[in-house]
Amino acid sequence: MSDDLTSRLERSLQVQEQLETGTQPSPQALEDLHARVRRARRGRTTSYSAVAAATVLVVGAAGWFGLQDRDVPLPAHTPTPAHTPTPTSPVSPRPVASPTATVDAVERVAVERVGMPPMHALDAATLAAIGPGWGVVGYQSTGGDPFQEDGTALPVVLVVVSPAGELFHAVDLPADVSPAPVAWPDADTVVLASGGPDETRTVVDLRTGAVTPDGRGLPPYTLHVGNQPDGTEVWQQMSMGGVGSTLWTVPRSGAAQQVPGGPWLLSHRAQLSPDGRRALLWLDAYLDPGGSGVEVVELATGTSLSASLVPGGQQCRPGGWTDATSVLLVCADAGTSTPPSESSTRPRLVRADVTGQREPLVVRELVTGDPVPWFGQPAGDGALAAGVAPLGTSLDPWCTTPAVLAADGTVRPLVTDRDMDGAGGGVEPDHGNGGLLPVSTGPGPCPGDGSPLTLLLVDPVSGTSVRVPHGPEGPDMLNPVAAVAAPRG
Repeated sequence: MSDDLTSRLERSLQVQEQLETGTQPSPQALEDLHARVRRARRGRTTSYSAVAAATVLVVGAAGWFGLQDRDVPLPAHTPTPAHTPTPTSPVSPRPVASPTATVDAVERVAVERVGMPPMHALDAATLAAIGPGWGVVGYQSTGGDPFQEDGTALPVVLVVVSPAGELFHAVDLPADVSPAPVAWPDADTVVLASGGPDETRTVVDLRTGAVTPDGRGLPPYTLHVGNQPDGTEVWQQMSMGGVGSTLWTVPRSGAAQQVPGGPWLLSHRAQLSPDGRRALLWLDAYLDPGGSGVEVVELATGTSLSASLVPGGQQCRPGGWTDATSVLLVCADAGTSTPPSESSTRPRLVRADVTGQREPLVVRELVTGDPVPWFGQPAGDGALAAGVAPLGTSLDPWCTTPAVLAADGTVRPLVTDRDMDGAGGGVEPDHGNGGLLPVSTGPGPCPGDGSPLTLLLVDPVSGTSVRVPHGPEGPDMLNPVAAVAAPRG
């Protein structure tokens, strides 16, 4: 693909560096943009983006889409699940209702694409059965060469994934559209994010296969942050050359609206609170050296809630939301590196109440080798599911180990060694508000760059997961790179 997300981000980097002679941002700011390009090269979104779960999570389509007014009979043949959900910890799964949404007894039609694992056609009966526990996943080549030996482009494919791990072919995407699903507002419609200079937002109709640019007035180079419970999407314009980022909302209908306040000098993508009301921001310490490093913004008003988040004398960066009003921060002495690189800077995990009703609480003083979290999401009981890496190592947010940090700072695995499918694993944001976390795993410490990728769609509370496989290994292999889960209803 000559005009995919990677090349567009690379061009934006070149333009930035050419236009900023004499006002060049710090090396750290440039490294952040380079990291975004590396991130896109591995074919995953801003994270994106995000993801489906195990059979025990299915509670029926009627509660989410309201599509069915009758029970649908079971299929004549029940496919063997691609992966048996296996708890990764002694946590007891939450009670769930028995499944009510099944698939009509229709004969499956196989669909073949170069580089893809086995999949079936997405028929009307399958669409009618979709509900919580299902996901949409994007596949593409991550090997650096998007062409086959005969010179034709490798496909870019969007699939629907059942809770049993079955793949249903949805649509082949144009080469210049990123396979990065970030919102699933109803059974028929999926929203993709590109992050490029042209149309940032694209809509796919799963029934017809139509792919339609639908920017809604979003500015260029805009990243998807998350979705509010009512379906409103939250987006963030990338900070370019220290100008500052802005936040935007896209309602289910109508034009995009800029969040009041700002612009903010952000170092990374914002993180949306579980109730969708607030955004947790990582401020760029190099462009704002006297700042706290973090800020929380009320999206309805643009009001800042950052006054009491950070302990005195320290700067912090986000770990993630642990519930609707609490965030876990990674802090160190002001003027030193965050994430911290050594114990002398008083590194610590801090839990902060964004309402200001409680003082920041140090839950763990960090020493070399202790787990440091990157972008995560709530895992219940005040815990955070995130990628972690040991303090004192070179921390790359995409080369971490999936784990759950409990409220007291202790750690347990997010997925089992068997599920990891190798040494590496990176945790993606949950964009879809489905409560399910996509975890990319591979044979090395940094999945991607051509090595096989498996996407696990994990419920961080129960520990159950479903496996989304890569295609047959070889030069034409396609990997699952981004996903979004059906909302819980």
